[in-house]
Amino acid sequence: MFRNALCTKYGKAVRLKQNLFLKWLLIVQSFSPLFVLLLVKYIKKDVSKLVCMFFKLIVHGKIAEAITRAFFHEEILRVIICLCCMILLLFGGWIYYYFKGRELAGFIDRAEKISINGDTTEMSVAFFVTYVLPMVMDDITEIKGFICFLVVISMLILLMRNTNLYYQNPILAVLGYKTFQFTFIETGDETLKDKDYIGVTRGKFDSAKIIKWKYISDNVFLVYNKN
Repeated sequence: MFRNALCTKYGKAVRLKQNLFLKWLLIVQSFSPLFVLLLVKYIKKDVSKLVCMFFKLIVHGKIAEAITRAFFHEEILRVIICLCCMILLLFGGWIYYYFKGRELAGFIDRAEKISINGDTTEMSVAFFVTYVLPMVMDDITEIKGFICFLVVISMLILLMRNTNLYYQNPILAVLGYKTFQFTFIETGDETLKDKDYIGVTRGKFDSAKIIKWKYISDNVFLVYNKN
């Protein structure tokens, strides 16, 4: 398996380490457009009033009453959906800054070159249309619809965990990141040659120049020009 491949750094063979934490963060962030659309669809003035009333009862020590009234309220699912979307959107913003910070250090720099075989940036649009938009169409403020929504999104997350689909991140595409298929043509590690990989980059990138890279997971790399 590729995840067990070895690379050579400064003349020594070292194991490529997966950044599974970053992979999971990118998976969550991939659904940020869904959270925005759901929030726009279900947010109402009544939602903020209900939340304020809930915390007002909590502050006055009426915890049992607050939980009971919230649990049996007809708009409880709408409130839960809106709160979760707001929290996950804030988390998605933090993920972007975390991801951006990962671009500053930890790269492998061995005067290597690659050959780009095709651009895959447009696949983020396909991800948005195929996986995100259909999930907004159904009404999830009813218990059956909400359960079906949770099942579908859980299956999608498992699919992304077991594949490299997480690089098809529409948020990264909007923020100017590009993805492409590539192969190594000059590398100090022969085990990296003759294989197809996915590169993620931002800004100006010239494949004819020497590159530096950082391994994320599966066959996905952050790739930038050395200088």
